[in-house]
Amino acid sequence: MRFVSVKNLKPGMIVAKGLTNSSKTFMIKENIELTQQYINRLTEAGYAGLYIKDKISDSVQIMDTIAPELFAEGVEAVKNQDIGALVEVSKVIVSEVLYSDNICADILDLRSYDDYTYHHSVNVALYSTLIGKRMNLSAMELEMLCQAGICHDLGKSKIDASIITKPDKLTDEEFELIKNHPRYSYEILSGCFNISAKVKQAVLYHHENEEGTGYPEGLKGEEIPLFAKILHAVDVYDALTSKRPYKEPFTPAEALQYIDGGKGILFDKDVVEVMMKVIPAYPPGIDVTLSNGEECLCIAHTRNALRPRVRVIERMEDVNLMTDRRYKDIDIVESSLLPANSWAEDIEKLNQEKISALEHASDKTILVVDDSVTSLMTARSALEDRYNLVLVKNAMHAMAYVRKNPAPDLVLMDIEMPDLDGITCMRKLREISKVPDIPVIFCTSIINDAIKNQCRLINAVEYITKPIRPIYLRERVAIFFGESRE
Repeated sequence: MRFVSVKNLKPGMIVAKGLTNSSKTFMIKENIELTQQYINRLTEAGYAGLYIKDKISDSVQIMDTIAPELFAEGVEAVKNQDIGALVEVSKVIVSEVLYSDNICADILDLRSYDDYTYHHSVNVALYSTLIGKRMNLSAMELEMLCQAGICHDLGKSKIDASIITKPDKLTDEEFELIKNHPRYSYEILSGCFNISAKVKQAVLYHHENEEGTGYPEGLKGEEIPLFAKILHAVDVYDALTSKRPYKEPFTPAEALQYIDGGKGILFDKDVVEVMMKVIPAYPPGIDVTLSNGEECLCIAHTRNALRPRVRVIERMEDVNLMTDRRYKDIDIVESSLLPANSWAEDIEKLNQEKISALEHASDKTILVVDDSVTSLMTARSALEDRYNLVLVKNAMHAMAYVRKNPAPDLVLMDIEMPDLDGITCMRKLREISKVPDIPVIFCTSIINDAIKNQCRLINAVEYITKPIRPIYLRERVAIFFGESRE
């Protein structure tokens, strides 16, 4: 089977996996032939896409981590806030996970806008249980962890639905109300004697950050219970990858990059390392494009989340991106989960918003070049109120920008990018702009003597190691421009 986004569905395609809605009735059944009417219904309901059958993907078999009927029972129990049913569903989820040979969450969660709240809770329970299993928790601990996951957002029922589903940025007052939901969830569970204290504690603290910047108590490090650490990472991942009426989803790869970039700051390092093994960056059944231009189908995981086994469609050859020496310098640059121009449109929107708000900002322009969503968002949060930021996701877009605009006052450049490395890109930007001394600060997760030497040869201002803290980035840029620190 192969995943096809709703935008690319065509009449005549055969459905490989049916869809059910929150009422447990079939939205569309397996083996039927798609019509335009079906496609329109799926689009209107907000589904991301469907699994379809074709010759390319005949041999790709994707197993549900748990039975669809069990998932639907969990959704119904969350919807009804039936604590007894949630406890029973949790036991069955753990049983299925423990006796399953599948240690990864292969199948994409296909849900509509309206199903998000309830599906999210079951997803968090399932992902948490998979992580807990990989961390060798006991069966009893897994049951408690699963219960915490499926109950973690019950308190949102006590907050006005218009705030929960608001398509615009929340006001400070609205965000303060949202921050009450862990306490509300805890209060709902407090009188339930069949729910352990560990479960209630995990629910209460699932928004605490490793560095103490979370809520409700501002706990840090070892003060945060393990169950809460797991829920926190999984909760953020599922929210990022969810399609909402007001936002496009991150791809799994981009969401995992965000989580990985926040380890030690927002998320527990050990939890993140296990999470990267349990949740695939490129799930089997999705189409991807490689940096050499080849169109492929993901067919299986490897030990490296970013280097799956793929089928090169043109010649129907299966390739292991982790071990095949021919592909050691070739990366995945696009996937069917999110077309390449979707991110470009988001970046263009951010840039246009920035241009319209420059009256209060510096006249300095900073070009940020990074293929990581996390890094771009870090730069935006740290610098957007001070400088004219231009955010681009690869070297090609950076060169296109410099061809049409004056040279930027500073470049923040990622070194490891799939299309062109940052060192080479910087040389080309200087050639194109005919400004041989455009200053650059390199951002990299790899620091060795060779990298340091390359930075010196290109006269880089400095290099900053990832993950980058916004406050630190803001400080380094301010020092470069000779501005006072805050």
